[in-house]
Amino acid sequence: MKKGNFIGIIILQLLFATTVMAQDFHLSQFHSAPLILNPAMTGFMLGKYRLGVNYRNQWGSVKSKYETYAGSFDMNFMKCKWKRDYFAIGFVFAGDKAGDLSLRTTQLGLSLAYSKGFGTRVKHSLSVGFQGNFYQRGIDLSKAIYPDNIPESNQISKSIFIFDFAAGLMWHAQLADRLNMYVGFSANHLNKPVNSFLGDKKSRLAMKYSLSAGALVELGNKWNIIPSALFQKQGQAMQGVAGTYLQYIIGEDYYSETAIAIGAWGRFAKPVADAFILGVRADIKNVLIGVTYDFNLSELKAASSGRGAFEVSAQYIIPVSCQKRTKGLYCPKF
Repeated sequence: MKKGNFIGIIILQLLFATTVMAQDFHLSQFHSAPLILNPAMTGFMLGKYRLGVNYRNQWGSVKSKYETYAGSFDMNFMKCKWKRDYFAIGFVFAGDKAGDLSLRTTQLGLSLAYSKGFGTRVKHSLSVGFQGNFYQRGIDLSKAIYPDNIPESNQISKSIFIFDFAAGLMWHAQLADRLNMYVGFSANHLNKPVNSFLGDKKSRLAMKYSLSAGALVELGNKWNIIPSALFQKQGQAMQGVAGTYLQYIIGEDYYSETAIAIGAWGRFAKPVADAFILGVRADIKNVLIGVTYDFNLSELKAASSGRGAFEVSAQYIIPVSCQKRTKGLYCPKF
């Protein structure tokens, strides 16, 4: 029997549950990871191409690392010709590592979306998106402790592969000159793939439902508020996040390419307070950089010494000249 710690025992016990209640990783800056949030948001931007990266480091006081990272690329087609409608394609890569046994997940995904615009005085669009994901999950059993009722590691797979599907819808509207908003719904793991290191076909990845919303409200030529909210449910787990940025425009008017913002959000789970999140964001021409920190409010704050999670994101949006002249639906930087 090799040395390990209590976290190793807990993870091994989860492997033997008849129904694994595995949960996907989450990001506080969910609005900065659109392809992970909802496949219908593929190509949803004021531009033609978008590159994005995210990194999260959680519970820095815990010896073992809890890290999440993601990267994405998406682009849209036919915006210049169709004005209001477009097709879009996107690619996403993400990874997550947790605990002393390095329980890790690697995700590769392909997204496709179509958006249809309509309306005259009030402009709307409705988008639908689909995503196929390939997951590889692995575990390092070299530090595990095996209680009497758990077999040795040669009966446990060190790596498993999962393929699943996701779908989403999004409604976007420019309700007034100073109000632009969206609401989206998505469902992940539609096929409920087998998720077991023991090959137990009864152990399946639970479907995840996400309801998200965001808006940009102009308060004048210099100030905006950018609220965002998310509710998710997966199996017996659920969480909600809501808050806003307060943005200051640096330049002559709203269409200036440079802005700074500060923000705050609260995250709740069933419906106990989980974290208080503070963040800053800088929009510099076509680059968006966001930094947030989660202050842990849950029962785990004693074990984590009150420390939460540090997160950083960056997006680079490449515009095309015709989109500056189009009379279609304007999509701001949410």
